[in-house]
Amino acid sequence: MKVVITGASGFIGGAFIRALRSAMPNVDVVALASSTSSAEGIRSKWPDMEVAPLRRGDASVNEEALRDVNVLVHAAWSTVPSTAARDPKADLEQNVEFGLGLMDAAGRAGIGRFVFLSSGGTVYGDPLVLPIDEAHPTRPVTAYGASKLCFEQYLRTRAAHHGFEQVVLRPANVYGNEAGATKPQGVIEHWITCIATGRPIAVWNGLEVRRDYLHVDDLVDVLLRAMTAPVAGRTLNIGTGVGTSLAELLELLQQITGKEIQVHHRGTSPNGSPANVLDARACRELLSWEPKVSLPAGVEHLWSVLRNT
Repeated sequence: MKVVITGASGFIGGAFIRALRSAMPNVDVVALASSTSSAEGIRSKWPDMEVAPLRRGDASVNEEALRDVNVLVHAAWSTVPSTAARDPKADLEQNVEFGLGLMDAAGRAGIGRFVFLSSGGTVYGDPLVLPIDEAHPTRPVTAYGASKLCFEQYLRTRAAHHGFEQVVLRPANVYGNEAGATKPQGVIEHWITCIATGRPIAVWNGLEVRRDYLHVDDLVDVLLRAMTAPVAGRTLNIGTGVGTSLAELLELLQQITGKEIQVHHRGTSPNGSPANVLDARACRELLSWEPKVSLPAGVEHLWSVLRNT
C-alpha cells in the first residue's frame, strides 16, 4: 500500500505518521511538504521517509507525487479559526482554491481514496440539538467552518467526476499536542502552558462554553481505519459524545495540577458556538471504533509532559 499525507509537519499529521508506521511498518509513506522548512522538519523526524514538494515550480500541485497512491490523507490546513476570521479571502484561496487543484491532480493521477480531515467543531454552527449527528444542518458561523464545509462539498463533486473514493471525517476539539500551544488554537494546551508558567488563563464568552474534547490518539485510530474500511462516500463525526464546559475543564486542571489558577475574562467573541458535542455513533458502528483516552487521563498525561517545558 502507498499512502500520501499532507500536513505531516503538523500536530495531527505527525501523530498519524507515527501511528501508521507502527501499525503498518511495510507501508510506503510519502509526505507532501508545502515549504522547504516543512520538508526539513519532516526529514529530521523521519530520515528514511520520502518527502516530496506539494507544489511544482509553477505553483501547481505536484501530480507525479500522487501516482500509484492508494490513499491520500489530507490533514493540511493553513489557517485556524482566528486567522481565517481575520482574512477569509486568504483562507479561501490557500485552502479551498488550492484544494480544488489537489483534488483534480489526485483524480488525474488515479488515486484510490481521498480522506479529508474536516471540522466537526465548526461546520454545524449553533446546534439545534445535542449531541450533533451528521444529519444536523450545516450552518457554520465562522469563516473557518465555512471553508471546511466548502472543501467537503467540492470534494464530493470532484470525486464523482474523477471516479475516486472520498471520505470526510469531522473531528471534535482535538487535544494532546505534546509540543504545547504551537498555534492560536487548542484551549487545553494553552491553559496548561499558562498554568505551567504561572500566567492567568484567558477565557472568552464565559466558562459555560461546552465542547467535546477528543484525544489525538483516538482521532488517529479513526484515520487508520478510514483508509481501508468500506466507508467510501461517508461523512463521519469523530467525538466522545461527552460535553465538558470550560468551568468543568478548569476544575479538572486544578485537581490535576494542584495549583490555584488565575482566570482573565476577556469578554465576548463573535466566533464559535456556545456548545458543540458530537454524536459519533456512525463512526463507532462502521469502523468498530471506540474512544479510549478519557479526558482526565489525557489532560493528566499532557500536564506531566508540559509542566517542565
